[in-house]
Amino acid sequence: MLRRIQNCLTPAALLLATCLTAAPLQADDTDIFFGQIENIEARPNVLFIIDTSGSMDSTVSGTGKSRLDNMKEGMFQILDELNNVNVGLMRFTNPGGPVLYPLSYINADSGANNVISTLSRGSSGSDDGIEVRSSGAVTLEDEVISLVNQSSTGTAAATDSVQVRVSGDNDDAEQDGNDNDDLSRGSDTLDVLDEQDNSVGLRFQGVEVPRGATIINAFIRLVGEDDTDRDERDPVYIRITGEPLDSGNFDNRDGRTVRDRSRTNASIDWILSENVNEDDVVDSPNISSIIQEIISNNNWNPEASNGEDDMVFFFDPTPGRSSDGNRKFRSRDDSRNKAPELTIDYRVGSDTPGETQPLDAGFRFSDVSVPRGAQITSAYVQFTADRAANFSYDWRVAAQNSGDAPAFNTTARNISGRSLVPGTVQWAGTMDIAAGDPVQTPELKTLLQAVVNRGDWCGGECRGAGSKRHWGQPAG
Repeated sequence: MLRRIQNCLTPAALLLATCLTAAPLQADDTDIFFGQIENIEARPNVLFIIDTSGSMDSTVSGTGKSRLDNMKEGMFQILDELNNVNVGLMRFTNPGGPVLYPLSYINADSGANNVISTLSRGSSGSDDGIEVRSSGAVTLEDEVISLVNQSSTGTAAATDSVQVRVSGDNDDAEQDGNDNDDLSRGSDTLDVLDEQDNSVGLRFQGVEVPRGATIINAFIRLVGEDDTDRDERDPVYIRITGEPLDSGNFDNRDGRTVRDRSRTNASIDWILSENVNEDDVVDSPNISSIIQEIISNNNWNPEASNGEDDMVFFFDPTPGRSSDGNRKFRSRDDSRNKAPELTIDYRVGSDTPGETQPLDAGFRFSDVSVPRGAQITSAYVQFTADRAANFSYDWRVAAQNSGDAPAFNTTARNISGRSLVPGTVQWAGTMDIAAGDPVQTPELKTLLQAVVNRGDWCGGECRGAGSKRHWGQPAG
């Protein structure tokens, strides 16, 4: 993929083709001819310098054609009328212009084979693009063109959070560990593990956590109570558990006190050593494992009208630990706004991983000045690396079977859906490049030869080339 192996190739690709033509090659200095011809053997040298810069794409008012197309029509008309002169062709553009056709006699019989080179670049945003092979979606106007697989980022599972306070008068209670009948439900304070080894029970109603959710984080928030009768010199040792299935609010009936209710297998031990002053906020450790066990109960179903959605938690003495420490917190009877509060962060479903998406890339080159039927001796496309990379690759290069390939557009499968000439060229190996390095394809002369042999090919018009990898993920 592009971002995994950190490699892109800029769309400033060029096609260089070398071909054999039947015009004599001249190496004489080019003189500008003025005046009358005194020697019939001395012919004027006329070099056409054609502006192919970006400004030539502008439309000429009243013609519906670009400046370049209008200029071509005018040049063709002049060439048809010229006689007894030497003619050459050069292009002017940025970063410079090559001599496409050296000076030669316009009326000469073309019988000798000569080597001519021509260079072409994509000239607009619609001259290159990438296509996602699975969906056929085409993207144009990117600053870089990826020749490697692309990975989607995937989607994260939905997350949510709930906060619930103790809301009922009998939903928080404390019970003396030495006296099962000593159950306090109306006190203003909740004594956590004083010298009598108290146990505290907290019940939260309407906890809307869906069954099957994954608990990410959870804690109970307590608010300190002002009470001079406390011992904070020693820590308190707390074991937090939950009730597997809520059995209602607290009272003195069997199974409804704090001490005689069942506990979850999951537990969290908490050493509370800091001092707690009035209105200090104290959060328990993460109790997500306890809540995960509670919502895994077959009866847990907040979405059903009669489904379970209440949770009960216990603060008991940690077995094997003893202390004279004591911390006091506000109860629901003392303050509704400062009653114990349960916070749960959870996730529904699971993350969807990103998918590796094979890509096809297309490149279109304008004004490829190769005459119809010329013998192609060499042709290749050269790219510029956008960033450093070291990777293995295995691609296929193909050419569109058309003498005038249209520009790309965002229609689905506008790249892969084009008709191709028979055969492909394999481009495979290991690439170790730095940003700005030139990257050149293998020899493509067989593909270009098939195009320029077409009856509808006219040198200087448009030709399309597609870079298409094999069906499968490239190595690396």
